[in-house]
Amino acid sequence: MDNLKILHVISYNGKGGAETIVENLIDLQLKSPSSKIVHVLTFSNVYKNIKFPHNSKKFKHHHLYVNSKFSLIQFINIFLFLFKIIFKYSYNIINTHLLAPLYIFLFPVFLKSPHYVHTFHSQAEKELGSSKGSIHYLIRNFYYSRINLISISESVKKSINLFYRLKSKLIFNGGLYQDNSNKISENLLTKISSKTILLAVGHTRKVKNYELLISSFKKINDDCLLIILGSLVDNFKDYDIISERENNIYFMGSVPNVQDYMKIADFLCMTSTHEGMPITLLEAKANGLIPIVTPVRGITDLVKHNYNGIISKDLTKESFELAIKEGLELSEIKKKSFKSNSIKEFKRLYSIEICSDNYLKFYQNLKMIKL
Repeated sequence: MDNLKILHVISYNGKGGAETIVENLIDLQLKSPSSKIVHVLTFSNVYKNIKFPHNSKKFKHHHLYVNSKFSLIQFINIFLFLFKIIFKYSYNIINTHLLAPLYIFLFPVFLKSPHYVHTFHSQAEKELGSSKGSIHYLIRNFYYSRINLISISESVKKSINLFYRLKSKLIFNGGLYQDNSNKISENLLTKISSKTILLAVGHTRKVKNYELLISSFKKINDDCLLIILGSLVDNFKDYDIISERENNIYFMGSVPNVQDYMKIADFLCMTSTHEGMPITLLEAKANGLIPIVTPVRGITDLVKHNYNGIISKDLTKESFELAIKEGLELSEIKKKSFKSNSIKEFKRLYSIEICSDNYLKFYQNLKMIKL
């Protein structure tokens, strides 16, 4: 039955894992016979326009660009925009993401007919982005205690319970496998043909800890090449990326065909200081790409040392350098085993189809509860 009227609400200041998973979920939810409409509401102080690729009569995209420097004016503008859209379409499921709780937190009090859901895309204390005694914590706690919560990994689920003393529904993130589009330049393919390829994916935000990756990689032999995909932000805005090519490090910027690079790479390197359940790792699993990672929550939910990847002992340069060397010294039999284990896990637990089905089942169960 097409009885679900779904709205996803998400702050949008760049396309990362949360934005990707929402986009992919919408795509499958639109195809489901259980959905009547699937809309997304975005707000941003960066982008005047945002494009979603969906083409369906069930779909609408509502966007608000907020350029006010005053937080109160920004709050009022977003609050009124939310009210107008929600009142107009009478959704029965409203799924919030990222910063949306800071603007919608009062709605469950005076507009009780929809079922409100929030997805945690990171560890609870990291998603907060502030101290536990802050106004942001009070607002989020007020909102979360009145709605239904989704955690994307075991560690995120534990963090919600520890930080807010609240329960959540565990729904693993899902990755989307993409076929090879053959859009990597012949020039690059020629340069890398005889080298072992290490790949890193993600904007150069501080949390990605690329300084650790680069300094560790420079200690490795000349038979390796490091490719970094993602826009240059934070400490890398003015980074001299051209000179790094002398060190076999290639910054390729944001690309639409990340999985093409995964298919030619030998290892995925992830040096983050914290994660929720990274989409990049799920896509790596789908492509049988062996991860070399730091031992942080969210990552270790997906990578098991010496089973489907390599985990460094800690976050030091020496440890990650040793982890890279351990990966490079793997036998071909061991590599095949790692790849096979990863692909099997992806198909069994982490595909976007499984993820979307679990969301829709959760929505349907909520809808059966009378408010």
